[in-house]
Amino acid sequence: MSATKQIELAALEERIRITGSKIAKLQMQVDGWLAELPAAKAAADEEARSFVVVEKPKKVISPEHLAKMKAGREAKKTAKIAAEAAGAAGGEAAVEENASPAVNPEHLTNLKAKKAAKKAANKSEAAAGAEAAVVEKPKKILSPEHLAKMKAGREAKAAAKKTAASIDDAVSAAAGELIYPSV
Repeated sequence: MSATKQIELAALEERIRITGSKIAKLQMQVDGWLAELPAAKAAADEEARSFVVVEKPKKVISPEHLAKMKAGREAKKTAKIAAEAAGAAGGEAAVEENASPAVNPEHLTNLKAKKAAKKAANKSEAAAGAEAAVVEKPKKILSPEHLAKMKAGREAKAAAKKTAASIDDAVSAAAGELIYPSV
């Protein structure tokens, strides 16, 4: 084997040895991180357990308020029983102040029908008024002079936009030709 081949082979062996040692160091570092992982997880779990959950305090209801609520419930129950009894008997029955009187189903149906008819009438009036408003509005007629003025304005705006674009192009082209000194 020639001397140059031996030198090249020795250099290659050295590179392999250095690379192998680097890999071994990296492997040791990764193994260390993996060993620390359960301890880090345990520390995170412990920290999570250290937080205290504060519950919102419950509302305190006074005994007087509780008594009023209970009395109201009892009054509603008695009024309901009285209304049912009056409906079953078919006659008029005295109902307490807080209770609602019994409603006749036929009367309720009539009220709903009247309400629906009134709503439909209001809708039809509103629709007729809207149609009348559309029909009554005259179309705006523009004079030829006004139309020419509007067209000239549009053309002037387009020309200004085109000029601004050409100026921007010229400035960017000139800026590309500038040579900046190195700092």
